[in-house]
Amino acid sequence: MYKTFRIIFACAAAAAAAASVFLGIFLGIVPFFCCVIGAVFFFAMSMLFKFLQEDKEKKNAPETPEIPSVGEAAERADETNGADETDGGDTDAPNAADADGAPAEGENDGSDGAAENTNVPRGEKTDE
Repeated sequence: MYKTFRIIFACAAAAAAAASVFLGIFLGIVPFFCCVIGAVFFFAMSMLFKFLQEDKEKKNAPETPEIPSVGEAAERADETNGADETDGGDTDAPNAADADGAPAEGENDGSDGAAENTNVPRGEKTDE
């Protein structure tokens, strides 16, 4: 029901706004302002019915279980594994490496396998 009223008042607001232009040109300033006030009223009624429709849908919607965010899930996983920030390891490091300097498992070191000299300033030629 609210959806129908919302559509009707939104169309009436658009029609009143369009009519206000022609009334302002042909009949004067007073009919123009009357039509603009009517358009604003119809638009306000459209928004009222929109909010009433959303409230009705929220009340009628079934309860959904709350899904934890990624950060909450990670915190729960750390708690269950016994890891915390006081164990001396940096678990939040973005590019954590093993003791031998190799990238951690599942991480990419950023190279595509080809050796390149990245220390050469732009514009200078290399030995290639």
